[in-house]
Amino acid sequence: MKLRMHLLRSAAALASIAMSALLLSQTFGLFPDRDVVALEARKSLVESIAVFSSEAAQHDDWDSLRSVVFQIGERNPQVVSIGIRRADGSLAVAWKGHADAWGERVAGHASTETHMQVPIQKSGDLWGAVEIAFPRLDPPLLAWPGQSFRGMLAFVILVVFAGSYLFLRRILPGEGDSSATTVPQRVKNAMDSLAEGVLILDKDRRIALANQAFADMVGVEPKSLHGMSADELPWVANPRSEDELLPWERSLVAGEAQTGVILGIQNGLAPIQSLSVNATPILGDDGSQRGAMATFDNLTPLERKNTALGRVLRRLRQSRNRVRIKNEELKLLALRDALTGAYNRRSLFVELEKLWQGEENFSVVMVDVDHFKSINDRFGHSIGDQVLQGVARVLRETAADAGMVCRYGGEEFCVLLPSIGLELARPVAESLRQGLAAQKFGNVAVTASFGVSSRELGADSVQTLMDQADKALYGSKKTGRNRVMAWGEVPAALLLEKADEKNKTNDNSPKSAHPVEGVTGEAGVESLFALLETANIEVAMHSRRVAELCGELAQGLLTSREIRALKMASLVHDIGKVVAAGHLPVRGDALSAGSNVAILSEQVLRAAFDSDLLARIVRNAQAWFSESATQPELPHGLAIPVASRILAVADTFDTLTSDHGDRPGLSADRAIGEMRRKAGTRFDPSLIGRLSLMAEQLEVRTQHSASLSYEPKTQPPRVASWDANS
Repeated sequence: MKLRMHLLRSAAALASIAMSALLLSQTFGLFPDRDVVALEARKSLVESIAVFSSEAAQHDDWDSLRSVVFQIGERNPQVVSIGIRRADGSLAVAWKGHADAWGERVAGHASTETHMQVPIQKSGDLWGAVEIAFPRLDPPLLAWPGQSFRGMLAFVILVVFAGSYLFLRRILPGEGDSSATTVPQRVKNAMDSLAEGVLILDKDRRIALANQAFADMVGVEPKSLHGMSADELPWVANPRSEDELLPWERSLVAGEAQTGVILGIQNGLAPIQSLSVNATPILGDDGSQRGAMATFDNLTPLERKNTALGRVLRRLRQSRNRVRIKNEELKLLALRDALTGAYNRRSLFVELEKLWQGEENFSVVMVDVDHFKSINDRFGHSIGDQVLQGVARVLRETAADAGMVCRYGGEEFCVLLPSIGLELARPVAESLRQGLAAQKFGNVAVTASFGVSSRELGADSVQTLMDQADKALYGSKKTGRNRVMAWGEVPAALLLEKADEKNKTNDNSPKSAHPVEGVTGEAGVESLFALLETANIEVAMHSRRVAELCGELAQGLLTSREIRALKMASLVHDIGKVVAAGHLPVRGDALSAGSNVAILSEQVLRAAFDSDLLARIVRNAQAWFSESATQPELPHGLAIPVASRILAVADTFDTLTSDHGDRPGLSADRAIGEMRRKAGTRFDPSLIGRLSLMAEQLEVRTQHSASLSYEPKTQPPRVASWDANS
């Protein structure tokens, strides 16, 4: 705060005059320059040693020279080091680490105040030089005043300033004290009892009285404000006000009261306080202005409450926006396929029912990517996913606004063509076929087979219409693929063959010629996985990635049939989450209440399949490699089945590398590093080593799968991406 500014300015002026006088006296040489005297003394010392050294050089009397040099160095505290250097650069005599003190200065270099040298002659030729290192002449700025002119100058200015301030403060009249006689003590006490701040000002706007409330606002004692100009306080004007006059100034100028003026005041580094100011002039008995009175109402607590309320309102708006965004995401999840961005199967049938009820003529085009399994086998599932994405994109771009592109399942798509009959639907399908055949997705060339049907062909229901398109698609595939066939063009022999295949699919024989031992009903795994897709999309995507990683880790450790069983168990190892969320109803006490996810998954698998192989793989995946006192019923070490050990490693790795809400997943290297800490306790060390060898491949796949799995966040690829021969 600017307290007693008039005294400070006066003292500073007197100190400036004293400083000017000292500088002038130093300019005219009235003060001896101790630096010049010291420099001359150093020159004399160097020249003396040079004379003696020259004499010693003539007679090669080095012992005497060395003795003299050492005595001079020991007796002269201003000398850092002394050296007698020959013309070839070698030191003939050196005292007190001269080589380090002198540095790398070459002969003939100009002398300075800290490094002086004088040449030595012998028989008229240059023999060498005397070198002496001194400390700097300039003492620190705050050294004792007697050590330098600058120190003395600073000392005199400080003394003059302090003495002038104290002297002026004592002899000048104390304006603050005048209030003691002009304002009665009972008035002061009454003012101090008010909650509002009060200032009484004279006609020059100097403070005659400040009550305790105002002093608290400023952060000083009331007496220290007496005599100050009220204008000097740290006011902060209202930026919305165009009036440059303070309220009491305007009151004195206009001669009338000023009310409700908003001002701010800042006490040091504390936050600005907002004040509502009222000011009114004080008039004498003769009507002349004697001063003004100003009152200050602190609005800061109210403004803080308003600010807090504003923050709450902003948070509410942000929460509302987040809810709206989540609702849009949920709507997208309900309508779109996660991998391809196309509409999902549910959206397709909803739109089909609307069109059917409207009795409009429309067509459907079934699309199946040719030899998609071989693409997955040759290039991997990540490339297969890219192919599916590319196919969906080309179908959307080619169909444009004329059709609705849906992912029917696996590598199958369906294009719905509203208000289009068979006559136009077939050319549209042909343009779709040509568009796909002309594209390459990465280095993979793709073709597709197409089946077309239209309501005008006599279907009695949506399902019949879809069956007709499916049989037409079957005809395209059986007659060479990469072609378009409409319902009505399919040969009768192919229709009979299709019916025979359907009958075989509906019987109870296993899907594979080599079923997994003890496992029946691979269709049950697909059904459970489809339920998991519907109930929790991200968990289904996680399960699919775990199944793929299990298959890679198990190569060379398990037979192909055991690997198939492990992948099936991996796909449904989290089915217990569906139960825990209430999406899978159970009867009676078939499942234990309060069980954890692993136990719930085990119980569901035991109830769903005749064999308990999948249940055992899932349950034993919870076992620790080291013996655990909390799981005495589970095996440990090498007694844990290999398939369960692999599932535990793959499940944990994918969990660590996947995004969870606002927490991004770890990189493959960091995830493996975290898991390596638990090798030998939670995990099989040999499997962690095998996982480390795959780190680079896993890093690429983790980044790719992250970009595919969450934009948009909808359904994952169907379980059709693995099969009995994988």
